Amino acid sequence: MLSTLIITFREGVEAFLVVAVTLLYLKQTCRLHLIASMKLGVAVAIVGSVILGIVLAELGALTPASEGWLALMAFSLVSSCTVHMVRNGKRISTEIRLGLAAADERGRSVSMNLKHLVELVRV
Repeated sequence: MLSTLIITFREGVEAFLVVAVTLLYLKQTCRLHLIASMKLGVAVAIVGSVILGIVLAELGALTPASEGWLALMAFSLVSSCTVHMVRNGKRISTEIRLGLAAADERGRSVSMNLKHLVELVRV
């Protein structure tokens, strides 16, 4: 149980950092009109995560065997995310900023919503 709590806390901190970097960048570059799209992407990611948790619990998918497989899957995802962060940690902020600038230049707030949805689901 403690390991699940630690992993959940760590993933929550990573998601918070992605959102914080994005929000700070939008404020620094006076792209305040994109903050609503960012909030929508975050909200969709949170609601989707809660719905998936409820569906899995209701379907009885959380048997000990399936929990074991989910734990192995979580381990592989966390490991790959850690390797990615170690390799690209210095460039992640730049990548987020470039992606946001490109979305704003094209005038596509939908792409910003999807960007945050994918980033938060990935985390």
